[in-house]
This record gives sequence, structure tokens and C-alpha cells, in this order.
Amino acid sequence: MTHVTRRDRRMVMVATRDIMKGQELLICYTGIRWGKITRQKHLLLTKNFLCRCPRCLDPTECGTYISPIKCTQCQGNVVESIQTAPDEQDLGWFCQDCGLQVEHKKVVAVEAMIGQVLKLVNKNSTAHLEGASRKLGKLLSSQHYVLLEMYMSLIALYEKRKEKPERVLELCAIILPVLTLLESWETR
Repeated sequence: MTHVTRRDRRMVMVATRDIMKGQELLICYTGIRWGKITRQKHLLLTKNFLCRCPRCLDPTECGTYISPIKCTQCQGNVVESIQTAPDEQDLGWFCQDCGLQVEHKKVVAVEAMIGQVLKLVNKNSTAHLEGASRKLGKLLSSQHYVLLEMYMSLIALYEKRKEKPERVLELCAIILPVLTLLESWETR
């Protein structure tokens, strides 16, 4: 969906698909590739609400696994336990494979630490990006949004320098299925 504002200050919405009468419209106010913690924090700070859309209520984020950290016991995906009622207490996160429970504050701390690491990475250096993505790949799901952003930066650098076409294809094979899922969810 897109919109334009006309000269008479009326907004015109243009949908990319048919919309049934009375159907709820969901609008993404954040980056589509952001993980849930980042999206929710942004929405709370800038829009003063917490989203309860289907993607935010799905621990796998519609099958993208864009937010999980890796389990310290089995390397499985640690996903958020979804609250069924807004007033329900924080249920934390759990490994989908072995059931290990992880406190929400630990996942937030991991994300904060990753943010600090990213500040130190030279984003114009393929060696730095490759090294950081390998290290962060030990903590994050293979489709985590931070890794995806790093992979997109690597693709841009390799393409600009006309280097490592096989690595570009490898990175695209990781990114494209996730972007396809996100895009298909966005246009539902």
C-alpha cells in the first residue's frame, strides 16, 4: 500500500491487492527488516503503543526467524513467548528445540551488546563485516535482522568492487527467502 497527499490535503491510499469491506488495514510504521524488540521499542517511543499485529504475535515472526538468538545449550532458535493478554506478565523467551528458558532482559542485553559491537565495525571493510558476522553468527539465528543488514552491506561492497561473486550469491541465498516472506506478509 502507498499513499499520496493531494493539494486539497486529502490523503489517497492505493492498495496493492483487493481489500474486503470492513477488513482491518495494517500499516508498518517501522523498518520492515527490523526485529521485534527494535520495532516495539521504536513504536513505544515514537507512536506510544505496542503493536499486536499477527507478525508481532508470532514468535517466529511469520517464519522469518528475524529476531531469535541462539540457544546456549543446543544452538536452536530462542524465540519470545507471546503474551495472550496485554496485562499478562513477561513470559520470557524459550528454545524451540530443547525448551531452555531465557529471561527477556537477557535477550535485550544481548541485543544491546550487539549494538555496541556494531559501532566498532568498519562498515566499509569487507574483512571487518565478514569477521563481525561470523562472531555474531555464534549468538544469533542465521536469519537475524542484524546479520541480514551486515550481509546486505557486504553484497553492496562486493558488487561495487566487483569481488567475490560466489559470496554474493551465497549471501543472496540467505537474504532473499527472508525478504520474500516479509514482503508477502506486508502485502497481505
